[in-house]
Amino acid sequence: MSQIIVRQCVRKACSFRFPVSEDLQNADICPKCGTNTTIVAKYPQFNSKLNNCDSPGLHIEAFLDNLRSVYNVGSIFRSADGCGVKCIHLGGITPSPAHPRMAKTALGAGDHVRWEQHWDGVDAIKELKKKNFHIVGLEYTDASISIFDNQFNEPKQYMLVVGNENYGIDPGILAECNQVVHIPMAGTKESLNVAIAFSIAAYWMAFGVR
Repeated sequence: MSQIIVRQCVRKACSFRFPVSEDLQNADICPKCGTNTTIVAKYPQFNSKLNNCDSPGLHIEAFLDNLRSVYNVGSIFRSADGCGVKCIHLGGITPSPAHPRMAKTALGAGDHVRWEQHWDGVDAIKELKKKNFHIVGLEYTDASISIFDNQFNEPKQYMLVVGNENYGIDPGILAECNQVVHIPMAGTKESLNVAIAFSIAAYWMAFGVR
C-alpha cells in the first residue's frame, strides 16, 4: 500500500506544509519558496472502496435541463453515483460523459451512472410523467417550498430536475413538475452553484428523514 507523505519547508519564514505521494519526484523542494523540505508525517493511502452504506430504497433519477458547464455536469455525475441515482437525463445542450473534459470532475462516474440524451426537454419530461415519474423541480419560485420540508418516502419514481446556470428550468418543464422545491439561503446570495444544489437535494431525497 502506498503512502502519503507530509513535507514541510525547513525555512521558518516559510514553513509551507503540504502532502505528496511517496513516489512523486522532486517533492523535496518547497513549491512556495524553493527551499529544501523535510518529512514531518506519513499516513497510508487507502484504495479500498467504501462499502459501509447501502443504496437508498427510493428510485431517483435526474434531469439536467440545458446545463452549459461540463464541469458542473461532471460534478453532478459524481454526486449522483454517490447517492444512488439510477439514471441522468441530459436535456438540450447539456454535455454528456463523452465530452473530453468531463473526466476531470466526474472521476469515472460517467462509466457507472446510466444516462440518456434528450434534445427536447419539455417533450422528454412529458413522456417521463407518462411513465409515472413524480417530477421535482429544484428552483426558487413564488410557489416553491424548502426541500427540507419534504420527506421523500413514498413508493414513487422521483425525477429531480435542475436547470441552466443562468436561466433556470425551462418554463415548459416547470409547468409539468408535480412539485417545485428550493434550498433555503441564509446569506446574501440568492442561489447556489447548480452542481452543489443538486448534490444537497439529491442526498436529502436519498438519505433524508423518513
